[in-house]
Amino acid sequence: MIDILLAGVGGQGTVLAAKVLAQAAQNKGWQVRTAETIGMAQRGGNVTSHVRMGSNGEAVYSPLITPGTADMVIALEPGEAARALPYLAPGGVLVTATTAIQPVTAAPASQPYRAGDVGAGGGVPRASSRNDRCAEHRDC
Repeated sequence: MIDILLAGVGGQGTVLAAKVLAQAAQNKGWQVRTAETIGMAQRGGNVTSHVRMGSNGEAVYSPLITPGTADMVIALEPGEAARALPYLAPGGVLVTATTAIQPVTAAPASQPYRAGDVGAGGGVPRASSRNDRCAEHRDC
């Protein structure tokens, strides 16, 4: 069984990405269940998609991923990565975008929206990217 949680902000394509992932798994003959929580997505709210795939012929009975059991969390926005972290299993993989999208509710705040600070010191190992290496070594 492979459990992947996708998280993002309304309009980013989170639901579409989950559908593409589910279709790819079905094309391999895997059983798949999906569920979305879209709430206020039309207004820049959070969007969460659960994709559960029976990769070894397992039957998938429930579409929802239990907190602490996701093999992978794919977040299209760093603030949504923080919101989705409770779903990540120990040893699971977190893939997140680094570009923050300021939510409507943060606009009137006196402090800047700093979603990029979410992973800093959060106990989740951070993979470096080409941009990180370029910034550190100025050789790109």
